[in-house]
Amino acid sequence: MRIGIVSDIHSQADRLDRALRLLADCDLILCAGDISDQSNFDPRAVQLLSQADVLAIKGNNDFAACANPLIQKNVAAKAEEKWLASLAALPAQRSLKIDGLHVGLFHGSPWDDPAMDYFHYVYPESTRDVGRIATEGFDIVILGHTHRAMSLQSRGTLIVNPGSCGYGTPPSCAAIDTTSREVEFRTPEP
Repeated sequence: MRIGIVSDIHSQADRLDRALRLLADCDLILCAGDISDQSNFDPRAVQLLSQADVLAIKGNNDFAACANPLIQKNVAAKAEEKWLASLAALPAQRSLKIDGLHVGLFHGSPWDDPAMDYFHYVYPESTRDVGRIATEGFDIVILGHTHRAMSLQSRGTLIVNPGSCGYGTPPSCAAIDTTSREVEFRTPEP
């Protein structure tokens, strides 16, 4: 099975559309959050994820966008209001069984605390964080938040960050083969 991953879209719907087309060969697509930007809500990003049956979570910018009174006022009583409600209804994390594997989907880390507006940045050079993730009991952990593409193994746990398909330079997304656990990073063309 092939899992596609996008993250950190930040309301860049056109870039998301290109990333989703690049992941058309995947059986399932996951989104590690930050679909919106905290001050700029583009309903097309949420709509594209919905149309592609993407399993998504909220990131720190999504929590902020859903609480932003200006965004709420701008979408009130308009078609966009339903897409903001869809964004607000997303969970902060997911624990999934995919192809017999336990997969964790988090925006920053498994120990994020959205209630405290705390989203941890995990970088490959942070051996303490990487080691801590490996003790969480997942076969695969998918993260976002840093905008840096990353794939590494720690104590049998595959940790993947697809980078950002919205703000990445270059933008990126990823695909995981669940059998081989190989990760392929893909760059949507501008």
